[in-house]
Amino acid sequence: KRANELAELKSKQLNDTQLQLINSARLSSLGMMASGVAHEINNPLTIISGRARLISKLAEMPNTDINKLKDYAENIIATVDKVTKVVKSMRLLARDGTRDGFRLVSLENIINSALDVSREKLKNNNVNIQLDPIPELQIKCREVQLGQVLINLINNSFDAIATLNEKWIQIKF
Repeated sequence: KRANELAELKSKQLNDTQLQLINSARLSSLGMMASGVAHEINNPLTIISGRARLISKLAEMPNTDINKLKDYAENIIATVDKVTKVVKSMRLLARDGTRDGFRLVSLENIINSALDVSREKLKNNNVNIQLDPIPELQIKCREVQLGQVLINLINNSFDAIATLNEKWIQIKF
């Protein structure tokens, strides 16, 4: 009886340790993703701030070119849309998807969500993404988990080429 109790205790401790390791890995991955998002969002915010300041200055000047103001405003709108897209992708990919059911998801949506989170970091480090045309395919999967795997693969690829002169990541189908 005592041996069974000890075996159950060890099994519970092992299970608890495994859960702690999984949570630790998830937090580490989330930290890396948060760093990528900071890069993804910082540049667009700089663009928005700069364009808004230009609009403000131009609005005070006589004979201001309305078309120039309109171009700046459209640039701000496009940049806000980009940030919104990145945040949406992050919210989707950062959550725990282990309990999600399998469902049909567009391969293009999965790839684009993963790239949305990584694109600015790669661009800022002069990494060229070579992306083959994405097949029009629906995959039965857990979208969040597959997206997290793709982000990890992209991050691992980034780490592997960080010291190279010619940096590129190719995604083929």
